[in-house]
Amino acid sequence: MRTVIVNIIFSFLLANSIFAQSQNYHCPWNEIDCQGKCGRFTDSRGDGFCDYGQLSSALKKDSVLENDSIVKNTTISDKNTNSINKPSVQETERRENANNIDKNDLNKPEKNKIKPVKARSYNLLLISSLCIILYFFTWLMFRFKVIRKYTHRKIWNILLLLTFLISAIIGIILVVLINYSINSIFVRDYLYWHVQFGIAMTVISIIHIIWHWKYFFNIISKRKNI
Repeated sequence: MRTVIVNIIFSFLLANSIFAQSQNYHCPWNEIDCQGKCGRFTDSRGDGFCDYGQLSSALKKDSVLENDSIVKNTTISDKNTNSINKPSVQETERRENANNIDKNDLNKPEKNKIKPVKARSYNLLLISSLCIILYFFTWLMFRFKVIRKYTHRKIWNILLLLTFLISAIIGIILVVLINYSINSIFVRDYLYWHVQFGIAMTVISIIHIIWHWKYFFNIISKRKNI
């Protein structure tokens, strides 16, 4: 059974890596000026932004100005003089054109500019409310003797186990993807569900702590008496 689980996880990670490589290393979220939001962050240019994302219009024009201002000087061969080298006429025109770029264009929106995808928010209140409502529902069923107390607690023990396992497995997958720089377009999806199930696990854990508060209180009180 362990071998089957390991093979499934390995095949899953390998499939994600191959699928990501087939995307020609383009940012699947069309991030603009991304400074690192996933395990695929690469900065070969040294500008602090991911190579797979896009640069905003302001950064693009700054890059053009910087590249155009650095031009090679050509020497004027003159046997009788040792004058300082001067740039050619074409290079001088390029400098003038670069300096004459209208600064107001930097603030103008581009028609074909791709907007970054808005990050999904986590449902803290919704998940917490659903867990509490569901708990009181099973508690009422127990109080009205529809189900036994054993069944009531068994339901929440199983829910705690499931939320823990799902959150833990997704967390391990995220660690492997990020630490070993495995490219995957599902990093954000993994992170999203890892947090969502983590919220549910936290709420259910608090319920279990309330169940066994005497046990934890006795542990603390014994330590104080030592």
